[in-house]
Amino acid sequence: MGYGEAPWDFRGRALYQLSLVRVEEARKYVPAELPLVNFFGWTLGGFYLARYDDSPVGAFDECVALAGLAWNFPTSCAWAARVYVNNKEARDHGISSVGLPSRLAAFRALPLPQLAEQVQQPARLRGGGGDGGAAKGTSWWDLPHRRAARGGGERGAAAPGAGSATAAVELCNTEPARGRAGRAARGLAGPVCCLEMPRLKPAWAPKIQMFLPSFSGATPDHPALLKYSLKLTAHIRPLPPARVTFPADRSEAERSSGEVLDAVLGGRPLVCLAFDDMHIEVQPPELWQPKGAAAARPVAA
Repeated sequence: MGYGEAPWDFRGRALYQLSLVRVEEARKYVPAELPLVNFFGWTLGGFYLARYDDSPVGAFDECVALAGLAWNFPTSCAWAARVYVNNKEARDHGISSVGLPSRLAAFRALPLPQLAEQVQQPARLRGGGGDGGAAKGTSWWDLPHRRAARGGGERGAAAPGAGSATAAVELCNTEPARGRAGRAARGLAGPVCCLEMPRLKPAWAPKIQMFLPSFSGATPDHPALLKYSLKLTAHIRPLPPARVTFPADRSEAERSSGEVLDAVLGGRPLVCLAFDDMHIEVQPPELWQPKGAAAARPVAA
């Protein structure tokens, strides 16, 4: 199994949450050659959380931390600060072939009782957002998924029918937390964040098809800038924004790490969209250079 030749097809479902992120925070992850869409000091970031039932490497989960909206006339796209996946082939393909700052990750499902314990200990977590797991309904994370059907993936995950409903998902960067010679660490000792899962109720949603441009590259592993296109088809509907929380007891070393994305993932939520019965077709990336810009310089990744 492997990615093979493009186009690459992905099927599953996703949550796409747009948030307001400070431009100065987003700029840490976006190449200087690309302007950011700027609304009085704010840009559009957020996250994209997907559960793929089928892909070139089978079922896996992905969370993309979106730093901000990069602009290159006449197109714009959300720039990925980090891409977290729980599949090594997907991580390696993202780094080497698509120029993405991919990280190997664990997605740990937290049932309602465990989340309640964390809420009662506010010193451990901090953050903001919507009502997340408080509303009634089926947890978005617990909908049928091939990885869950095989046992939930990571240790401690709550598969459907295996106990309490999933109230939240703890995202952990499982790359080595110590850097190698001449290279910064790509992992974190503590969680990246905790995403409280929206509750779903039966609802009609229109089927929409979109053609989206994407920019990537400017990483130490792939210094050139890339662009690629994808076709997305899904039933799309709005949901209450998901609440995102973060460990409050990070060490000083971690707080200064570029792998801590609290300011990006913890932006002010604007809208959360559910993509159901999703099909994505990704075209191969091409080298490119923004209009009037010099060669890109890698950002910390």
